[in-house]
Amino acid sequence: EEINEAYEMAIGHARHDLSINPQETRTRAYLAFYLAVSGDERHALDEITQIMNAGTKDVIALRLCIRAYEMMGMRDNALDMLLVYFEADGPLDQIQNNPDLIDMQMDPKYRELIQSRNK
Repeated sequence: EEINEAYEMAIGHARHDLSINPQETRTRAYLAFYLAVSGDERHALDEITQIMNAGTKDVIALRLCIRAYEMMGMRDNALDMLLVYFEADGPLDQIQNNPDLIDMQMDPKYRELIQSRNK
């Protein structure tokens, strides 16, 4: 319950910050992640859509979107976002060292993506 309260507080802070600066992509990505973890998939997806529509190259924001998709069980979306992350020069070690993304790394599609990237 304390964890949920912490996420609710984080969601409130992020929404407040976005009310001041709606163009802040990284804050929007944190919001999407917090929403995904708290089970509000519809709003998490809305936030990710806004991030993608903005065409961000912020690798931290993109990594948060990957984590959000993975938390929501949307592996194919997470892998698609991983491609965008790599196109923005996101470092592989930040994916490999993230505990939220361990299961994704076991997926054969993930391994194929990494192998094709290393060629």
